[in-house]
Amino acid sequence: MKHIPVVSVQQALLADNLIQDSLYDVIRFVGFQLANEFCKLFLPNSVLIAVGPGNNGNDGLALGIELLRRGYNVFFIDLYPNESNLIRSKLKSLLSSDKFLSGINFNLSCFDFTFVDAIFGLKQRFPLDQKVIDVLRLANSCKTKIAIDVPTGINPDSGEVGEKISWDYTFCIQAIKQGLCFGEASVLSGQKMVVDCKIKIPEYEYIYESLDLFRVERNRASHKYFYGPVGLIAGSKNMPGASKIAALGALCSGVSFIHLFSQSEAAWVKEAIFIKIKEFSLSELKNKISHKIKSLVFGPGVENFKSDIFILLKSLGSPCVIDAGGLKNLIELNENFVLTPHVGELNALEPQSYKSIFEKLLDVRKKYKACILVKSNSYIYKGRERNFILEVNNSKLSFGGVGDFLSGLIGGFLAQGLNIDDAVLLAVKLLSKSGQQSAWNLDSLIDKCRENIKYVLYQ
Repeated sequence: MKHIPVVSVQQALLADNLIQDSLYDVIRFVGFQLANEFCKLFLPNSVLIAVGPGNNGNDGLALGIELLRRGYNVFFIDLYPNESNLIRSKLKSLLSSDKFLSGINFNLSCFDFTFVDAIFGLKQRFPLDQKVIDVLRLANSCKTKIAIDVPTGINPDSGEVGEKISWDYTFCIQAIKQGLCFGEASVLSGQKMVVDCKIKIPEYEYIYESLDLFRVERNRASHKYFYGPVGLIAGSKNMPGASKIAALGALCSGVSFIHLFSQSEAAWVKEAIFIKIKEFSLSELKNKISHKIKSLVFGPGVENFKSDIFILLKSLGSPCVIDAGGLKNLIELNENFVLTPHVGELNALEPQSYKSIFEKLLDVRKKYKACILVKSNSYIYKGRERNFILEVNNSKLSFGGVGDFLSGLIGGFLAQGLNIDDAVLLAVKLLSKSGQQSAWNLDSLIDKCRENIKYVLYQ
């Protein structure tokens, strides 16, 4: 599946409810497809499958039946033997009773086993029963650990983690569940493998993106104003370095030059046209911003400004990135703007603690009418026409200054004519791909971005 949707529990259940074929036949097909993915991994011959009471457990039974047919040595732990349904009974009738182990105190060496979690899936039960916790802890003694659809103990909507088990793989049925894409759940759920079970997904918010870069063709006959300039409003007296790093991001994207508006001459970089300002305000900037500017970046290193500056930024009509210090005093904007908060800044914009990251992102998007990119171990973006999740889990991107550099990259791609969704996606991919290749410092990350941009921009 090249086009991988990310869904909430409600959207996944809607897809299930629209299935018109026999549910038994669908589950047998799911088991067949799960077995195909399982076999591609060349795992040990012995398999232990923990099954729960619902359709996730039925999927596990169907997987086990298929693996037995293919020569694997399969055993089951039925955690809820007294909770049955017609499909469950029919599947269990295809298995001999000696394949079911009673409890977890059995005389098997677990190390060479592959453990498969088919307990709850979408319909998690919190708090977990002690017998479920015991079985999950047993999984830690197994060589490889695989969860079907959603690992037990992880909320598939919010990503809240109950029992912390580090899974090697999660076999996501038809779509990735949104709770697995963010925070600790993103790491614990391991590598996500989407199993195409021919189930139609009618509704979804996000697309799961890979790190693969896409290319941007440049005009051979362009001149210096063709790709820029970027207007960078950044760098206060106390934080001049942030503007320099943002400027490096814009330059790395391939823009011609930068107009830098700053309170501090220490913020100047030699490639930028420097415009000294006394304060970040409408009155100070309105006569100094050139009509030639094609995009704006506001916020890196900014302190103490009034919200009237957003009135000016809106009136200019150019696409604008709001980052760091600029995320304070926000007013209602429009889809020409992209907000780039990290999780702490998102929580400041939407402080309701009971809401998940996805709910907060949606609320901020509605409140300020701007596109929004949330930065963490995964990047979550809700834009004009495209919403995506890009899972990174790379500590090299947590250094100070990486967010400033990213805002400059986005502004640079916007100045080159990319629409706001493409500019954000390309900047995030370039940064993430380069982070995989870089050493543990910001300079190395920037150098790798400079190398990779050569592939992105071509004539």
